[in-house]
Amino acid sequence: MSATNVPTATASRETARISGRANARRQRALALRGLYFLIALVGAVIMIFPVFWLISTALKPSGEVFTSPPILFPSHPQFHNFPDAVTSSALPDGNYFIYMWNTTWYTALVGHAPFNWD
Repeated sequence: MSATNVPTATASRETARISGRANARRQRALALRGLYFLIALVGAVIMIFPVFWLISTALKPSGEVFTSPPILFPSHPQFHNFPDAVTSSALPDGNYFIYMWNTTWYTALVGHAPFNWD
């Protein structure tokens, strides 16, 4: 009777050893997936932060734009900054839309030119 129990005990030890390897492999895969997620999250924050900074600066009052240390969130968001930028008299001829059209036109022209070099 003991001869028949030995292979069963050996088989259960072998199964436990294989199961332990599978668990270790699963844990390694999970840790690697977590590392990839962490790297992607850091990359996303690095990519999104300039957009956040752009919007935050656009909404700041003029006194908060150049403060040191920088302020991340404006104390009182100034939504009138957007229409003021379009109608500003700081532009030489005062017409924002001409400058916007010229920028768009030249960007499209220069962006399209390399594809026509044959």
